[in-house]
Amino acid sequence: MLPRTARLRKLVLMRMRLPELLRERGMTAYALAMGSEGRLTFSVVYRWMRAKGGFENLTRAQLEALCQVLGVGPGELFTKR
Repeated sequence: MLPRTARLRKLVLMRMRLPELLRERGMTAYALAMGSEGRLTFSVVYRWMRAKGGFENLTRAQLEALCQVLGVGPGELFTKR
């Protein structure tokens, strides 16, 4: 039987396009965190960046902050794996 993390990875069908969106806008993870006015911490944004679009959970407030700061809708933030 596969370890739990390997099983969960197989279930993940979506990835966040955060690295690409930041690169397109010339933004850093720090700039995203600061632009969110405290709704996103640098450590959370950095963790998402290190995961190359992978994420385990995302709150509604985080989703709203990401969309507002990046100027995208939720559909533009995610892509299929």
